[in-house]
Amino acid sequence: MNFLKHIAFLLIFTSIMPLQAAAFVKTENSDAAINFASEIGLENIANSDLDSLATKSELIQLLVNSAGIDSTLNVNSDFKFLDVPGEFEGYAEKARVTGLVYYNPAAPYFGFNDNISVKQALDLSLKFYGLNPAKFLSNPEVYKNKITNYSETYIYAPLIERGYNLGLIETKSGSVDLFAKITKNELINLVYNLHLVQSNIGNSEIKLPKFKVKSKDPVEQKVKSSNKMKIFEDVYKRINLDYYNKLSVDKEKLIYDAIEAMVEGLDDPHTSFQIPEVQKAFKDSLNNNVEGIGASMNIENNKLKVVSPLPDSPALKAGIQAGDIISKINGESTSGLSLSEAVLKIKGKSGTSVILTIDRNGKIFDLKVVRDSIDVANLTVQITSNNIAIVTIRNFGLGVEDTFQTYADQFKEKSVKAVIFDLRNNPGGYLNSAVDIAKNFIDKNKLIATVKYANGESKQDYSTDTPALKSLRTAVLINKGSASASEILAAALDEQAGAVLIGEKSYGKGSVQELITYSDNSALKMTVAHWLTPSGKDINGIGISPEYYVSITDTDKKYENDPVLNKAISILSK
Repeated sequence: MNFLKHIAFLLIFTSIMPLQAAAFVKTENSDAAINFASEIGLENIANSDLDSLATKSELIQLLVNSAGIDSTLNVNSDFKFLDVPGEFEGYAEKARVTGLVYYNPAAPYFGFNDNISVKQALDLSLKFYGLNPAKFLSNPEVYKNKITNYSETYIYAPLIERGYNLGLIETKSGSVDLFAKITKNELINLVYNLHLVQSNIGNSEIKLPKFKVKSKDPVEQKVKSSNKMKIFEDVYKRINLDYYNKLSVDKEKLIYDAIEAMVEGLDDPHTSFQIPEVQKAFKDSLNNNVEGIGASMNIENNKLKVVSPLPDSPALKAGIQAGDIISKINGESTSGLSLSEAVLKIKGKSGTSVILTIDRNGKIFDLKVVRDSIDVANLTVQITSNNIAIVTIRNFGLGVEDTFQTYADQFKEKSVKAVIFDLRNNPGGYLNSAVDIAKNFIDKNKLIATVKYANGESKQDYSTDTPALKSLRTAVLINKGSASASEILAAALDEQAGAVLIGEKSYGKGSVQELITYSDNSALKMTVAHWLTPSGKDINGIGISPEYYVSITDTDKKYENDPVLNKAISILSK
């Protein structure tokens, strides 16, 4: 038996019908394939139950990693499979681009957990390596002598022949079963054998997809070889094996607590690990579906701080303000709580209440907040009698730029002569939303914002079209609850479109976060960059100062007077 026969996988069947399930013959070194899977970064597959059935997602991961392709590059957000978790999106995109899967907008499903057959595994693997079978058999007579249960006219006969000629398929008694489901062990052997075939034929026929190839990641290598990681694994194992009260240990919470502690050690108020419940609440807030008190919070200097209460929220109605420190929740200290723990204690069903102890500049008092369902439009527009459009943006959530554009297209027919952006208590959201809105006022090719990443690289966002609203005078209302994307829009309009800033100094969040979602719906919200204003200012921890300082007093609130908005209308009416 030649070399390829030794490394090939076999489809084994009995000589009688019906056909039995296929099985792949292992390589001469039975551990080689398993070690290979670990070496290419797929320990999760190599260390799983190898006798269980393989899935489509596992096949794609093995193919991409075995080819040294970076699965994190160039993920196209226009092609989102609904059943694909965040950490697999890069793999799904590589499968789509290489033609292994088809994206159907009407039914955008990848088949993430679908079990795969011999036919699917062989077909997708050969396609990935550019080894597609011919349309017709190259040697029908040889095929007929080797394969007895599928005729030479069978639609998949060329696929079987291709696998056989490459030394990937052997038959016993002339039978193969293309539709038998395969195990993880068989799948690993298939990809490993293809890897060996590639090496054996010297890449003369293999045509790998054109993607950037991964280099050895020094950070990943350091983590894998770190003694501290080995200590962590040993501690976790010993707790589960030998700890006296091990039956009372919540293993999932143990891991979550360890991750949260690691992230909190970064001492970055805007970087956090979100357990599934908190991650859902965060996403709901960007989509304006909130049940609770309606306030954006973070941990700052080990204290639970309110970034901003949402407009018309229970928090705002109860008197909570941006910058408030929540020292107790229902009488229990918040000291030492992670953001996830604090959020879970505060949130609750509509109609229930929570007592929050507030520390406001050293003044301590309790506020009772009745939780409610909050469904507030993220953007509203009101046009005054003197044709000034008041655009209130509550957060830069999903689709806010499209909503603004719908209103903006109507400004001309409504004879709008000026625009006021009310960004007070707007905690931010998607950076691109702020950039897209700014483009309506800023000249083409002018800088809107610069994003500086950890590796030293920078990305500049410029206005790309002739601004349709350039002629409109503009004012922006800000306060200490205006953060992130709010500050991006305010700074861009101030520096590049001559907008007037009115109110109080903004929050000062000049950092950009990336949200990485995991398969259990937990997420890491991590600072990956800082953004700079068009003039190059980093406002992180500093904020943006308004041209006109105007604040709202308790008396103003009592009589529902808004001196900040009144000042803007007065300036733009001149």
